[in-house]
Amino acid sequence: MATQLQDVARSTMATDIATRPAIEGYARQITAGACSRCAILAGRFYRWNEGFDRHPNCNCEHIPTTRDAAGDVTTSPREYFDSLDKAEQDRIFTKAGAEAIRMGADPAQVVNARSGMTTAQPTVKVIGQREAHLDIAGQRITTYEPITETVTPSRRRLIRDEGGLYTTETGALSRASRQRMGLAEGERRLMPESILEMSNGDREQALSLLQRYGYIR
Repeated sequence: MATQLQDVARSTMATDIATRPAIEGYARQITAGACSRCAILAGRFYRWNEGFDRHPNCNCEHIPTTRDAAGDVTTSPREYFDSLDKAEQDRIFTKAGAEAIRMGADPAQVVNARSGMTTAQPTVKVIGQREAHLDIAGQRITTYEPITETVTPSRRRLIRDEGGLYTTETGALSRASRQRMGLAEGERRLMPESILEMSNGDREQALSLLQRYGYIR
């Protein structure tokens, strides 16, 4: 029920944004206790007709804004991570993921390597608007209704291979990403869990591997 009520509120906001030309879009605003998937989207600007990815009981909001002001209405993923104590960092981002971020890894790279954003139901995306006419108290009122389409996002899978190493599916990485990391066709990306385990407490080796697999830029 809570998710449905939040969806109604978001749909109302999306309709309002679509009918206000001065508003270019919205920024995602996270709340206390946001999950890792939501955290990496904090402050991101979306065009007025882009969908709102969320999961069951997601408390994120979208705030009407212009592109230039988007960063002023919410926190950044890193600021959100830094605002948490160590126990909360470990709980939300996993122990290995949080440790990698504390070592300098990009929160988005750590979270996206594990899984993609999923939704409680297909996302409704506003793709345009059309005129509508209402007769109220003898007066003909012109308003605008949003034109929508349904978008179903994909999910990435986490794999534990025969050697016990955590990797992502090859398909989860674009060809450009594999080339940037120097991965061969079919070679999978090591997860932070495996990188930290392989490093045996050697910080320099851990940092080198985190950079090698694209977690640190």
